[in-house]
Amino acid sequence: MDGYSKFLNLLPTLKTPIEYQLQFDKECVPLEVGKKINIAWEGKIACVSCGRQIKKSFQNGHCYVCFTQKASCDLCILKPELCHYHLGTCREPDWGLSHCFQDHIVYLANTTGLKVGITRLTNMPRRWIDQGAIQACPLLVCSNRRVSGLIEVHLAKNMSDKTKWQQLIKSSTESIDMALYHEQWTGYLKQTIDSISIDPSDIHWVDFKEHRFTYPIDAYSNKAKSLKLIPNEPLSEVIRGIKGQYLIFDYGALNLRNLQGYFLNIDLPGH
Repeated sequence: MDGYSKFLNLLPTLKTPIEYQLQFDKECVPLEVGKKINIAWEGKIACVSCGRQIKKSFQNGHCYVCFTQKASCDLCILKPELCHYHLGTCREPDWGLSHCFQDHIVYLANTTGLKVGITRLTNMPRRWIDQGAIQACPLLVCSNRRVSGLIEVHLAKNMSDKTKWQQLIKSSTESIDMALYHEQWTGYLKQTIDSISIDPSDIHWVDFKEHRFTYPIDAYSNKAKSLKLIPNEPLSEVIRGIKGQYLIFDYGALNLRNLQGYFLNIDLPGH
């Protein structure tokens, strides 16, 4: 596979363990733990939105101009509670309407410990798998992204909303009692929801349902190191595991999300 990595993803199939394919633009090939992968970067990057050649990318492969103009790169994407569509200041109102005004869930997940997060209802369970969660459960459904963000921030005052990527690639995560936490945090929200400036009609409580995930991992990395590609210095390593968007190797892991827009040559011997 050779070319411009406008779409570079690990595509999961929900099995035990999860099976992965590597998506390189329109091409998809299976990935197997224990097999070698060769990745070479030409040193060139192009914006995934406008296609212009750039030296540095922003927010998953955008040039600076698109980063400052696209609604999908606005700060409210990272912090949904800051959504400003209702103020009439969305960079791309049509995009904002289709992206933000659909059902979102507030959920609990066990990635490297218990965390809270949000995602579009249509994006589950993919979101949990992309985060490397071994367990997850929805807490409630919200009618739009901003409301889910406000609730997430409210919960994040008392629990984590982050995954420790170093721990994700170095060690396994122990199971926790998700039913207990679902009951605990649902009760907390019902007692404190009035302190959040939202309309009660914008939320719907969800009964407990746990989702579990197992990842293809023969061994974790010896180092908590995020690998970077260097122009014309190919990475050639045996895949020891796949978790989230990470390819795990003996001495570190490669986050494929960081390679959007790169010009790459990827070789999977035997495919």
